Amino acid sequence: MSDQSNTLWRGRLRLSSPARDVPRRESPLTETEREALEIWMPRGSHILAHTRGRRTRDGLPVWVVANEGILAASLIDEDADRLRARVHWIPASKVRRIDALCHGDLAVVRLETLGRGYVLHGNDQESATRFVALSRAVVQLAARRPQQRPLPLGEVS
Repeated sequence: MSDQSNTLWRGRLRLSSPARDVPRRESPLTETEREALEIWMPRGSHILAHTRGRRTRDGLPVWVVANEGILAASLIDEDADRLRARVHWIPASKVRRIDALCHGDLAVVRLETLGRGYVLHGNDQESATRFVALSRAVVQLAARRPQQRPLPLGEVS
């Protein structure tokens, strides 16, 4: 795995000024969001940090780093006790690179996997940098873990 902190992205990324109605601080996960996100993660995973993106017409993006990988979710609709979302679970072993570009109060988090790239346009530099630091730590730990190989037929561990 290459050193992610010293490599630059190709191209130029422009950050516009934040909308006036966007909160400046990281908003904590609501009880409904936390429960839903934990259900969508694999068993045994727990939330280490999260970062929110700007609301789009597709929903409210929330990225969560867990001890086993990263969950990229776009929260679509929230009822009194239900939450709908589009969810992508990305195992730590599949993450090739993760970076944050911060300028003032704005933050852009880029995540690259083996076959796909994700971009989160956020508005909280502190949560974005914490998210990226924890994500890198999880990815490095996954790279150090020995890969489990299937046992030959007839053997039991």
